[in-house]
Amino acid sequence: MKNFRSALQQHVRRGSWPALTLALIGCFALACSSRAATLVVTNQANNGPGTLRALLPTAHNGDVITFAVTGIITNVVSGGLTISNNISIVGPGSGVLTVMATNWYRGFVVNSGVTSSISGLTFYHCGVGINNSGSLTVSNCVFINNYASNGGLVAQNGASGMPGSGGGAIYNSGVLTAVNCQFFNNGAGAGGFGSPIPPYEIYSFNSYTTGGNGASGGNGGAVYDLGTASFLNCTFGGNTAGNGGMGGWGESGTGNYASGQHGSNPGPGFTGGNRSEER
Repeated sequence: MKNFRSALQQHVRRGSWPALTLALIGCFALACSSRAATLVVTNQANNGPGTLRALLPTAHNGDVITFAVTGIITNVVSGGLTISNNISIVGPGSGVLTVMATNWYRGFVVNSGVTSSISGLTFYHCGVGINNSGSLTVSNCVFINNYASNGGLVAQNGASGMPGSGGGAIYNSGVLTAVNCQFFNNGAGAGGFGSPIPPYEIYSFNSYTTGGNGASGGNGGAVYDLGTASFLNCTFGGNTAGNGGMGGWGESGTGNYASGQHGSNPGPGFTGGNRSEER
């Protein structure tokens, strides 16, 4: 402030009003640009004016997104609703506004390097409710019936299946803080089946040929954490890790089918399935 006053006095003495005017305009512009704005969702459709999808790319660091709508916001676009700036999303309450996805699309995606918060929403039937690579605080949210994707079948004779994905409600590779949240009946993805040996190959060879191995099911029915996660007063119930995939049928050497190996069981851990507890 002292430097600014000194510069002001010098400009006054020298009569440099044009330069002074530009300096003042720059100061006011900087002050205005640093003010946080409140953006209001007025349309619960998937896209279009006033929708959450339309407002997210326009939000700047420090902005807050609130809602003048209740009911269900349905995400029908692959990739989820992307948060790419340091913003806060403040829902009206988990009992009155739900984010729902179809075709196993994600709810939100928080980009790496972003510090954000989400509160007062329910996430239902998403293919992972939130995929977080940044620093995220989630509070007063409910996650119910969200499922990570299943592992696929490799279209190749005798190939092993692909593993199921983890984290039905939240997949975290960044920093996650969950406060007063509930996680019910979410699930990790099942492992993919092993590819079978087709009949023409079975009868073409007289040697033992196995079908592909089934893949491991995904871990973390509720939360799959690859970063740093903390939970305060959160409730978990009925969340399930993914089942291992079934092995593909193979050839026994005498023209009969033989089963391949099943996928391995999902690993243990608090983020795995079938746990009901408070943290």
